[in-house]
Amino acid sequence: MPASVTVMPGSVTFDSGNYMTPVPITLGGPVDRNTIGEAATITIKSPGIADATVAANVADLTVNQAFGFPTPFTGSATLPVTNMVAMQITTTGTTTLDAFGVYSAAGGGGLRFALYADDGTGRPGSIVLAPAAGVNVVAGNTLQDAADTSLPAGTYWIAVRLGGVVSIGQSGTTMATLCSAGAPSGTGAPWPSAFPASTCSAGGALNLWIDTYHQ
Repeated sequence: MPASVTVMPGSVTFDSGNYMTPVPITLGGPVDRNTIGEAATITIKSPGIADATVAANVADLTVNQAFGFPTPFTGSATLPVTNMVAMQITTTGTTTLDAFGVYSAAGGGGLRFALYADDGTGRPGSIVLAPAAGVNVVAGNTLQDAADTSLPAGTYWIAVRLGGVVSIGQSGTTMATLCSAGAPSGTGAPWPSAFPASTCSAGGALNLWIDTYHQ
């Protein structure tokens, strides 16, 4: 359900000395993941005077933006079950993390997502967020909701750990920085708070991304 229109200030007091002085009232919409405008009915009350109502409509300025590679690639990669793999992405402007995404032409298997901050040397560092459990991969796009988390502009790493054979879309021409490290088999174990020592190199970009929103 969309959040309510905000009204600032919430109340205004007029008396015999200021009743002729205009007071600006600011209406605003919530920062939410949808792009639906908000509507509200504002009631104006005063002792001894009949209530008056004002209908307010606020345009939604939410921008939904994906960082990573959501457009399906024609190639594919089957990542090692014994490794955790992280792909570097860069966000522009402060935004709010909403979901993780992966594209697989065939589907099958499961994986677990996490987002890591950059350690300042071009490698994954401290964990930012990880959903509480893994997700089963379907043919096409698989999205997993994430706790809404504010992300300042910067470099991040989308990390995945596999629970079985998963074929992920991979580009033969678009390159990205990929890092891999040993990981417990399966998706049950929690993500480490800091990404382990890893081997990094340029490789074909994977169909991994995060969905975000901002105003």
